[in-house]
Amino acid sequence: EAQAAGLQVVAGAIRGVPEIVVDGETGLLVPADDAAAFAGAVQRLLKDADLRRRLSHGAARHAEARHGLRPAAARLDAMLAPLVAAPRAVAGQ
Repeated sequence: EAQAAGLQVVAGAIRGVPEIVVDGETGLLVPADDAAAFAGAVQRLLKDADLRRRLSHGAARHAEARHGLRPAAARLDAMLAPLVAAPRAVAGQ
């Protein structure tokens, strides 16, 4: 949601987070158990307007490409296409 809103993200590199936040492109990843690294990433964002702008644009593009209306419609179409194409069973036959 933050990415879709074009917000910068600082996140811990745990579980599936690196699949969502691409370090240096859509946000900043830090080791999950490193508070100093997290604080440093936040400070880096506060000091670097160009980085904030680049990450904001990258995050919004990434979110739209993966979770926007078109990709969602394509996934729904792919899921429903086999059901529409299958012959319908006629009751009693």
